[in-house]
Amino acid sequence: MSIFHSKITFMKKLITSILFTAIFLGVQAQNVPEVQKSLVTKVTASWCPNCGSWGWDFFEDLRADNSDKAILLGCHHSGTYNNPTADVWTDYLNPFGQPQFFLGTQNVGASPSNMDTKRTEVQEQIDLAYMTPPVAGVGFTAISDGMGSFTVEGKVKFFQSTTGDFSVGIYLLEDGIMGTQSGQTGEVPHPLVLTKGANGNVPILINSGAVSMGTEVSFSTTLEEGDVDLSQQKVIAVIWEDEGGDLKFVNVNSTSDFTNSSKDLETLGYTLSINPNIVTDHAQISITAPQTVNNAALELVNLQGQVILATSFGTIREGENLEELEIPSGLAAGMYWLKLSTKEGMMVRKMFVQ
Repeated sequence: MSIFHSKITFMKKLITSILFTAIFLGVQAQNVPEVQKSLVTKVTASWCPNCGSWGWDFFEDLRADNSDKAILLGCHHSGTYNNPTADVWTDYLNPFGQPQFFLGTQNVGASPSNMDTKRTEVQEQIDLAYMTPPVAGVGFTAISDGMGSFTVEGKVKFFQSTTGDFSVGIYLLEDGIMGTQSGQTGEVPHPLVLTKGANGNVPILINSGAVSMGTEVSFSTTLEEGDVDLSQQKVIAVIWEDEGGDLKFVNVNSTSDFTNSSKDLETLGYTLSINPNIVTDHAQISITAPQTVNNAALELVNLQGQVILATSFGTIREGENLEELEIPSGLAAGMYWLKLSTKEGMMVRKMFVQ
């Protein structure tokens, strides 16, 4: 092969890599939605029978009603899933026992005798808030290094002129932690458990004093959580306002889409190939790995960066692995990206669909 041909081949690979990175990151750009979302907290404990009986059902009802307009989480102030971040969050709310339910920082006052009424009241308040112009909003990206460390970069935008001490807190939720719960039978998946806060659980100061409409303030911080399954993680950003030492909820946003900042798997000895070259209804994917790895995933991504198909097949064995990829019926013909992700990084290949 000539030196000229080698340079051309290298440039083609480089352009492909840059193009995919631009598309992939573009989907997760730091757009700040001008929408008012609500925050619902269940203060709970693994040993609490009521938390696993009527409190469990009430939380599931709230999730079913409001997940598109609110962020809901479980704060374990005691028991198996308690942690320092939950302790700080509990101090914000100052509950009296458990289970207790909060909309923002206001106690809903739910009990077994008024569950239906309170369910309706909470939904009405969340619906009303969603139609109310927000004072401020937050947009961010969460960049994973593939080993449980997240860099969160974003900005807060003020949609109204106002005065106050505003800060943003970054927190990690884990969905589906398997374990026992008093009031439930056997091991059950604990939903949306608050596990970690960035910056030592101290919100980042965004503004103090008067601020004009249209002002944008950028921030960056890190979360360290160790070896986690990204498919179960959600990062939330909460805007708080300090009112005489008490934090008042302002707005919230979330993401479960993580940019992977780790290495190109090709440099680590991985290969990824597609057969046939032009795909109709299915393709055979060949993955060669230098070692056995867990939590591997494939994604089919269009040129706008949208994930068309995602599949997790768990373990890749050392050597060649063959996977069948079914193409969704009705998928438009054209070029797509096939992305392989592991804890170590990712790699992409073009896929042409006929």
